[in-house]
Amino acid sequence: MRPAHFLFSLGFFLTIGLCLGAPYLKAETAAQVAKLTASNGVSADILGISLATDGNIIFAGAPSHQVGANIEQGVVYAYLKSPTGWNDAIQSGTLLASDGAAYDLFGISTAMSGNTVVVGARRDGGGLNCKPGKAYVFVKSDQKWQSLKQVAELTASDGLKCDAFGGAVAIAGNTIVVGAYESQVNGVNTGASYVFVEPSGGWRNMVETAKLTASDASASSYLGLAVSTDGNTVIAGAAQAAFVGQTYIYVRPASGWRSMTETAKLTPSDGTPGDFFGNAVSLSGDTVLVGSPGHPSGQQYGSAYVYVEPQTGWINMTETAELTASDAQASDSLGTAVALSGSAALIGAPSVSYPFLNWPPGSAYVFLRPASGWKTTSSFNAKLASVDGFSGDNFGEAVALGGKTAMVGAIFVHWDPNFEHPGPGAVYVFGP
Repeated sequence: MRPAHFLFSLGFFLTIGLCLGAPYLKAETAAQVAKLTASNGVSADILGISLATDGNIIFAGAPSHQVGANIEQGVVYAYLKSPTGWNDAIQSGTLLASDGAAYDLFGISTAMSGNTVVVGARRDGGGLNCKPGKAYVFVKSDQKWQSLKQVAELTASDGLKCDAFGGAVAIAGNTIVVGAYESQVNGVNTGASYVFVEPSGGWRNMVETAKLTASDASASSYLGLAVSTDGNTVIAGAAQAAFVGQTYIYVRPASGWRSMTETAKLTPSDGTPGDFFGNAVSLSGDTVLVGSPGHPSGQQYGSAYVYVEPQTGWINMTETAELTASDAQASDSLGTAVALSGSAALIGAPSVSYPFLNWPPGSAYVFLRPASGWKTTSSFNAKLASVDGFSGDNFGEAVALGGKTAMVGAIFVHWDPNFEHPGPGAVYVFGP
């Protein structure tokens, strides 16, 4: 089992597969058009904990799925949009690691760019004696997404056991970023992010091009818990840094990526201890969206913060705008997952609680940037909810945007009526 984030952690941590897609989800067309499940799903697979999409295909991680005799090996399911829309989508394939083993948690993170998909396996087997973790690269091998070929394994040159390398992944063009939120720097488990640049001959098994760290890192900051990139800029969340959480920006030097500390640091103006600011991050153009699901401390309504790059470049700064929900309730945990694409922000609020408390199923909110620019507001443009929602679904655990379509993961769909066994999870699709 994996509740949404650190507040009720039972051993997993949040990541998100990012989609930096085409512009604008129109709120007035945000109706549920499909529910995607796995044909072989079983209890506690946590399908939908990571999502990646280009608008026509969805990759959804189920890292606790058992493969053969290997418990928690994990899989990633691919769903292809049909010519008639998502309502007729088919499960078109399954991604597996070539060296898959029990406890890999393959699929805890996913991301895609063009014809390439990257999948994280943050435990990489070993049970309690976990390995450093891996990320796997798959490349489209035909024009219909009917098969993907694993072409590379990415690892850290300095990896140590239980680094959680692969807990978060992001990709843009020829650049992949892998978060390792337990990675050590000078013997302290501060966390780090690793950058991989595709070699001229294509992706192959390799270690990092660069390691990104924080100048003020401290133990258990969880730097790299969430990552996003456009190739030239990397965003890395450190949800426990300075107790409130911090987010770091790295800008690629003119000579190319090298190991470095941050270019700038983002913080919230109203942060409180336990906010988990940086639990989720997304980058689109000159704008960064950061989730803070524990804000304010002790109530966990949740917030998301928008940062717009100054004309002179990124600097240490507080938010341009703060997004909250006017109908928020305690423990909604808005900001557990975020996706930013053009003028649209999609923010998950999975209502983190144990289901026997009869908590809501969870929801996701759409905010559209006003013509005058992002402003602090609690007025959302649309609220997304599942038509078959059930207490404890954790709808909103992961989100993704692709064109005019939004995808929302609900990792415990559906608990049995006695709340003894969580469901396998599902992915909901909203759009025109």
